[in-house]
Amino acid sequence: MTQPASTVPTTPLTPNTATTVAGRESTAMAAHLGKSRWSDDAFLDGLRQFGDEAADRCAVELSKVDNCAAVVRRVFTPMTQNDQRLADDAPEALKQFFADTYAWCNHCRQPQLPEWVDRDRVIRGQIVFNERMVPSVLALLCKSLPEGYAAAGATKILNISGELLAHTYHRLMGTLQLLVNVSSPQSFERSGVALLNAQQMRLLHAGVRSNVAPKILDQRDKNGGYAAYRAKYGVPINQEDLLATIMAFSLLVVRGLRQLHIPLTNAEAEDFYYVWRVFAHLMGIHPPGDPKDESHLPESLAEASEFYAAYSRRHYAGETKWRGNWFEKSWEENPDGCKLAERHLAMLGTVLPQEKWWFLHLPTVMHLYVEILIGEAACARVGIRRLEGHEILRWFLTHLPRWWAKAWNRVDGGIHTRISTWFLRTLLHESYKRGVVFTVPSTLEDLRALVHDGATPRGSLAITEHA
Repeated sequence: MTQPASTVPTTPLTPNTATTVAGRESTAMAAHLGKSRWSDDAFLDGLRQFGDEAADRCAVELSKVDNCAAVVRRVFTPMTQNDQRLADDAPEALKQFFADTYAWCNHCRQPQLPEWVDRDRVIRGQIVFNERMVPSVLALLCKSLPEGYAAAGATKILNISGELLAHTYHRLMGTLQLLVNVSSPQSFERSGVALLNAQQMRLLHAGVRSNVAPKILDQRDKNGGYAAYRAKYGVPINQEDLLATIMAFSLLVVRGLRQLHIPLTNAEAEDFYYVWRVFAHLMGIHPPGDPKDESHLPESLAEASEFYAAYSRRHYAGETKWRGNWFEKSWEENPDGCKLAERHLAMLGTVLPQEKWWFLHLPTVMHLYVEILIGEAACARVGIRRLEGHEILRWFLTHLPRWWAKAWNRVDGGIHTRISTWFLRTLLHESYKRGVVFTVPSTLEDLRALVHDGATPRGSLAITEHA
């Protein structure tokens, strides 16, 4: 893809300080590429000025429908795979949004993927996840999510309902469900749910961006409200922030797997990233008015690393060393991110029922994994203190995934998949007992209800074993 000439910042591209030696490979490749649009402040500033035109238009129209959130939830409830159509009595705005953005093939009776998508490569990337499910989940929960809380503008919107602090478990299990829904084999085909989830997420984000955020920021923020937020951070849930979210599910998971010494070739890593690049396009990350244009998506892990380094430089707040009054400074700069990280850490200690898994000492184990995977700088930014002592356990946990990977490869290549399938089904079906929940919020109460209970599961767990 040819990139237009642009004015680039003079700041040299350096590896993310939170990345350990095992996770620096893709960042080094990005540095080798030199500076491009992915580290160009002018280009990235442009991404912050718009969200998703089609979804925003739909969300505004749906907000005029009585009991909007409940109506949309009723429409989405029976839709559990990609080849299902909207009900005839769906709101006209919703029908128009799907007509404009959900390309349908009448011959094969399923939605179409963009012409540039290599289906074989998607399957290869999904097999990469299928064979590394548990360490991928560990990377998402202990690296991707807590590291991302350092983005002060994004966390201000993420915690806009205030309910995530009290119901962190619900949201994080929903995030884990989405990782599985998209990364599992066949998720983009007829019986999968990734294409449908992309549509639903676009509308969920649009509801927050267009209906909820402007009202709530004006009510709560005495320092300029919504206008001040726009001036400082751009549009809520903008294209740059959405792209950073995709990095959490792709680039940072790859880095986490490498930090855990899980066998992963460069080609496998690129294929896994490709799955999420396709999903990012379906999520509406493209130039305004040109849904076929993929130029707003980094083509490779090297470009993704360059973007993430620039995003971190531009938006991550807080101190980067455990020294002095770092804790107070980080909380002052990014209170929402530190609150979310605090609740996240507490949730990780209870992600499995303690009465059954008491022997794992989960609060200690998960805290140590967060330290191992995001490092001192990222921990300090979001107010996570170092857990003193436990050096033997820290060393053991660092090497455990590699030993486990060697064991399953020697005994049976499919054993990890079978154990992982059982584990995730137990976690998501028995402990969480719901799924990714989607609606189009019009009010703060809609958001709170979404976080509280989520009603019926949406997007069933579809894990395909691959021997």
